[in-house]
Amino acid sequence: EMLNTAKTIVDATTLPVIVDADNGYGGIHNFIRAVIEFEKIGCAAISVEDNIFPKQNSLWGGKIPLLSMKEHGAKIKAGKDAQRTKDFAIIARTEALIRGYGIKEALKRSEYYVKCGADLILIHSRETSGKEALEIPKLWKLKVPLVIVPTKFPKITNKQLFDSGFSVIVLANQTERIKIKAIGMD
Repeated sequence: EMLNTAKTIVDATTLPVIVDADNGYGGIHNFIRAVIEFEKIGCAAISVEDNIFPKQNSLWGGKIPLLSMKEHGAKIKAGKDAQRTKDFAIIARTEALIRGYGIKEALKRSEYYVKCGADLILIHSRETSGKEALEIPKLWKLKVPLVIVPTKFPKITNKQLFDSGFSVIVLANQTERIKIKAIGMD
């Protein structure tokens, strides 16, 4: 289903298309297949998080177990080995910060994911002021670009996020929010 949706989007734009593949749809073999298929239809990147399968929504909160750092790193490495071109990117997303494991654990995991081949890093935050998110680039020591999803801190501007050191901003579900506001359900 995601492949069909992504293909329609890829066919309709010249912009790079990034697919949120949640936790890779299961184990390592599922993620390998996801990389192969999304690259084949022309997506620019795929994002994969270190949540366990089946996935729970990160924004609900709570300290649930995460996939081990080594297992997630192996998934990233296998995905990089499976891709056919150098142009396709894997965004490694850690849920350590959003799930209450702290920034040190999030940074440790992210650095490991880079060693496993991740092209970009997404450290997810849900703290509503956005201050926590703005601190992430200050603590990031590697040259690998950072991605942010400002769903829970919409008052922080794109300029603030770019100026703080993020390279990519993913505006997730913004069209849904606009529709909900337009029909007066907010």
